Amino acid sequence: MIRNELKQAGLNLIIKRKKVKHINLRFITAGELQISIPFTTTDQRIDEALQIKRDWILKCQQLLIEKESKVKIKPDIFILMGEEFHIEYDPLLINSCKIDKINKKLINSFKIVSDTHRAQIYKYYAKEYLIARTFQYAQRMGFKINKVRIRGQKTLWGTCSHSGNISLNWKLMIAPEFVIDYLIFHELLHTRLHNHGAQYKKELRQLYPRTDEAELWLKQHSQLLKLY
Repeated sequence: MIRNELKQAGLNLIIKRKKVKHINLRFITAGELQISIPFTTTDQRIDEALQIKRDWILKCQQLLIEKESKVKIKPDIFILMGEEFHIEYDPLLINSCKIDKINKKLINSFKIVSDTHRAQIYKYYAKEYLIARTFQYAQRMGFKINKVRIRGQKTLWGTCSHSGNISLNWKLMIAPEFVIDYLIFHELLHTRLHNHGAQYKKELRQLYPRTDEAELWLKQHSQLLKLY
């Protein structure tokens, strides 16, 4: 069904009955499509219109995703788990940094935080956070996993092998916590179902209700994979 297909593509359909003669489609954001319809329009007619416009809808959505996904790196800001931390220089620190979560500061021993240095910080916190959190969820939810590795793939946020080895991208540390949790559940479920079929998608949404929201965030921020 066309509505299910568009929903799986990350689109929220907003139907509004108005004093209009024809069905009109308008994107509000990459994840929201407003459908203005005459008062007498049936659900069948709406579905027919969406099916006819399917290719146009998906093409426009992709263009909007690419436009919205442009990541801006500010020289004085460090983004960790979806939150902004102001970078401050402290000459008393020697080749190190520390996170002040209360005051939202990254206190650093370098005056200028280069891309290489940012990547090193993300990798450090990814190993500290992602590995422990994955094993924690696996134990809590009854998943059997072997190893958890931190990598820096350019095209994938994570993978899971048939032997239960999970790899997570350290760039996930830029994402909000609910997106990180989604990726962990996504890979954990692959230890049982090694595909993205209908049963997998059904179980993933039952396991993690914020799946659609997290997948949309990942689509809109796919450019993060190519950073650093």
